[in-house]
Amino acid sequence: ARVDGPKLQRFEVIHLVRPGAAQPVRQLIRGNVILPRQVIDSRTVAGLAERVARHLDQHITTDPRTGNELVRGTYQPSLQRYAPKWADNREIALLSYALTRHATVAIDADLGGETKQARAKRVLRLVDQHAADTIPENLAPKHLTAAFYLLTLCETPARLTPDQLIIRDRLGKALLELAHPEGGGFRVEPGNDERLPRASAAVVAAALAAYYENTRSKSVPEPLWKVLTDLFSANANQ
Repeated sequence: ARVDGPKLQRFEVIHLVRPGAAQPVRQLIRGNVILPRQVIDSRTVAGLAERVARHLDQHITTDPRTGNELVRGTYQPSLQRYAPKWADNREIALLSYALTRHATVAIDADLGGETKQARAKRVLRLVDQHAADTIPENLAPKHLTAAFYLLTLCETPARLTPDQLIIRDRLGKALLELAHPEGGGFRVEPGNDERLPRASAAVVAAALAAYYENTRSKSVPEPLWKVLTDLFSANANQ
């Protein structure tokens, strides 16, 4: 600011409103929506989760030319269009896992099980069409994308088809190849000693743990245990 410029001051403000003539004054929270604390219970949280899931579900669309399932990008209200138009593969994997987790929890709690089961099956169609792209031939898998697809396939409440079981096993084996043979985390790619960041390694470890729970594959426990030991030690030393 210039010496002879205007004097500026910054201060915090609060917003108080009276919702009705016979109601007490309340403070507005972010978003200018009155949300009394006493209404935030398990039913409220479940309703919020369902609205988020429904919003994500509405981003899934079918290409009329090919019949493939696609996911729209981020909607920009000011532009009245999606930018980008389509989600990338990592975003599709994350959406798939989010909807799968919500469907699993809702079915376990007996909250609209039939609707959630149908949603889970639709998500699997997404996985059918996009998961294989995360494991290019002779290349390392795309770590987080592959991990979220593997979590989706391992935790879905829907029954997997033989082809989906093949994809699950391919993802599991590809991620397992990233475990360093001497411990110390996951490698960026087989044969490369560069390690994945701990946050990414934790997601990959969670996916492999789910894969082991699904398959009881004897090749998983030893390398996974070495990775988990390294992650826990690193966190303990922080």
